[in-house]
Amino acid sequence: MRSLLGLILATPLAAGCGDNGEKPKPSDTGTETSAPVFNAGGLDDGGSDDGGSDDSGSDDGGSDDGGSDDGGSDDGSSDDGGSDDGSDDGGSDDTGTESTLVEMENGRQDLMHDGMNRKYWLYQPDGIAEDAPLVLVMHGYGGNARDIQTYSRMNDVADEHGFVVAYPQGTRDDDSSRFFNVGYAFHPGVTVDDVGFVKSIVTQLQSNLGVSEENVFATGMSNGGEMSYMLACQAADV
Repeated sequence: MRSLLGLILATPLAAGCGDNGEKPKPSDTGTETSAPVFNAGGLDDGGSDDGGSDDSGSDDGGSDDGGSDDGGSDDGSSDDGGSDDGSDDGGSDDTGTESTLVEMENGRQDLMHDGMNRKYWLYQPDGIAEDAPLVLVMHGYGGNARDIQTYSRMNDVADEHGFVVAYPQGTRDDDSSRFFNVGYAFHPGVTVDDVGFVKSIVTQLQSNLGVSEENVFATGMSNGGEMSYMLACQAADV
């Protein structure tokens, strides 16, 4: 996985945590910003906040059949003229030839992770090719997936350049603000595994939609940008 950090920065996740291998320290305020790389229509520094959820559009993977075949018998020189043609139908083995891709609708997706029903929003441009790049866009502290989808206008960039976008949604803290767990001092004892959640999104989309296993990117605003740094340190192999 590679990373587009801050809103919106670009650096490879595969580059890891830097020369010293240390994990970047999150800020106490979660208000970090960065100069945009994807300038999708003049983004300014407006804060997005909490929104409701709308209808679910989740679905699960399909199955394929692994065709069976059986060996034929030959007639081995019988002298009574009987033709022993022994049903040599060798069967065609379809195993591995049928697609296991699963159609997914744009919009809200539900994904169980660590016993929690987590959510993300999905966008696929019309006619998107298999093996398309995947970009994950994460909201700031107190925001939500739909707000960052609107604010970043990444769907427009996806239409222009041909990639899939996923917008993970954080969980709520004690103040009812949505966040990604990057280790803030004001979140002592929080154990939500957001790195694992984002990795599960990538795995699901690679399995269901056939998105690229090489060209996976992460980006975000403020807390979401810091989440991108964390992914660079802990999920560079995705």
